[in-house]
Amino acid sequence: MNNYSRQYRQINSNVSLEVSGILRNTFILLGFSIITTALSSYFSIVLSLPIINPIFFLVGIFAFNHAVTAFQNSSVGILMMLLYSAFLGYALSHTIFFLLQTPFGYKVLLESLSTTAVVFFGLTLYATASRKNFSFMGGFITVMFVAVLASILVSFFFQSTILELVISGFIVLLSSSLILYKISEIIHGGERNYIVAALSIYISIYNIFTSLIRIFGSRR
Repeated sequence: MNNYSRQYRQINSNVSLEVSGILRNTFILLGFSIITTALSSYFSIVLSLPIINPIFFLVGIFAFNHAVTAFQNSSVGILMMLLYSAFLGYALSHTIFFLLQTPFGYKVLLESLSTTAVVFFGLTLYATASRKNFSFMGGFITVMFVAVLASILVSFFFQSTILELVISGFIVLLSSSLILYKISEIIHGGERNYIVAALSIYISIYNIFTSLIRIFGSRR
């Protein structure tokens, strides 16, 4: 009986160490990705790089998503992740540059950045401290994703500031749910690849930040 108890404790200890390692690597890669995005945005503004073509932007998103996933088990995946972050930083630089030309731009950026940080750290702290299993949110996330896509399609035919705000609100809610879901997956054994985990959380943070810019900017 004592042997079984020792083995059980050893297994739990090994699992806890594995989870801690994946979380640590996920957040380290996530941190470097966010820094890369910030530097890319800064240098894109300083160098006055041309605005990115929407078609090229969409192609780039699909290509980098595929590349990161394809090389998720090697160091090439890390490189692809950082290149993806630089690409999105370049795309974001035009929004930031536009805001900085307005008298309220700095405030909108500060509000968006601080709110994004509070949301991310709050969700991360709750998920890791409570160790609650959020796998039940899979259905909700699917419904929210469909709602976002439907809203975007409707916006192509009906231009409305209110509709744009609704879409942004949906994206914030969807992305926040994805952060909880992904961290829960790591803790409870559903995700064992930190590159894939970092990609999912990074995209969620990016979408929250850009959506909050639209929400806070619309007030002015």
